[in-house]
Amino acid sequence: MIKKIKNWHASCILLIFVFFFCIMFLHYIGIDALEERNDIQFFADSWTYHKLASSSNDWLAPDVSAISVGGNFLGPLLILNLLNENYYLILIFNFIIFSWGVIKISQELKLDSLKLLLILLINPTTISSLISINKEIISFLFAAYTVSFYQRRSFFGVMFSLVLAVLTRWQLAIFAILIFCFHSPLNPLKKNRKIFIFLILLSISLAYYMANEILAPVIENFEFSADQHDGSGIWNKLIELQGAGFYIFAFPLKSAQLLFGLSPNITGAYDYKIFYNDVIQTLTSAASLGLFILMFFKKNITLNSNTIFASTIYLTIFSLSPIFTPRYLYPVYIYWAIFYCQQQYNKKT
Repeated sequence: MIKKIKNWHASCILLIFVFFFCIMFLHYIGIDALEERNDIQFFADSWTYHKLASSSNDWLAPDVSAISVGGNFLGPLLILNLLNENYYLILIFNFIIFSWGVIKISQELKLDSLKLLLILLINPTTISSLISINKEIISFLFAAYTVSFYQRRSFFGVMFSLVLAVLTRWQLAIFAILIFCFHSPLNPLKKNRKIFIFLILLSISLAYYMANEILAPVIENFEFSADQHDGSGIWNKLIELQGAGFYIFAFPLKSAQLLFGLSPNITGAYDYKIFYNDVIQTLTSAASLGLFILMFFKKNITLNSNTIFASTIYLTIFSLSPIFTPRYLYPVYIYWAIFYCQQQYNKKT
């Protein structure tokens, strides 16, 4: 089966090279960073997961909130428990998941695995997600199985995707359910993707407005955090707009700012204060912008593409957050990378 994947041998060589790079990074820099002995914070929440796993002997107890609206630690904590919090085993586990995801996507869609791999590895979030415990690597596997669902319409793909969603973020479960509902034979809008997305945005706008009082503490916490940083004025105005029930209008600008907003900071990435925020996320934003530009000029971007459709629905769900969290949009980059590798959407020259 693997031999049928285009450029798989070259992909294996590249994966081996990246694996040894990550091992060396983890050994000489990563472990010290995770244990706070240097300031190269190449991760987002890895330290938090390790601390929670180490401090609680029974993190499934009722008084320990492994799953909540504010945060979901279940997936990372399960992995840490299974692998005895061993840094090297976690890296190997991440590489197995990543390699399997690349194999599955390339097989299902008959893609050039080397091209897909190179596009994924250009994004520094991919490298970061391979080295330590995180949710992004689970999201990558989730994306691979949603591709499998599109191709096979398999019940197993549906259930496994939902399990992965539960282990990662509750918003991901909503996204999965929306994708599966759209493709249901009972969906009267199955042939009208634009109206389906419009109705999602309209529903979210009304729901957010009606739940404004419940979300008030979260929004106040954001506003306090935003006051501590320059350049959050536009984002704050968009939050106010969606709070008034107009998320449908705030959505395009919010999603664009989450995807590309940090790109202008690339010239100052070397002078970082927090490595993950100022370097990893800035370069991720630049990679997303570069990929989007390539798609714009070389591809016919259309909602008829399942990956573009999936990435759009994903954006409608995850751009809602009042907190500026670009890393949550990593699956959008994955879907775009898959789309870029699909030859049937090439522009005619």
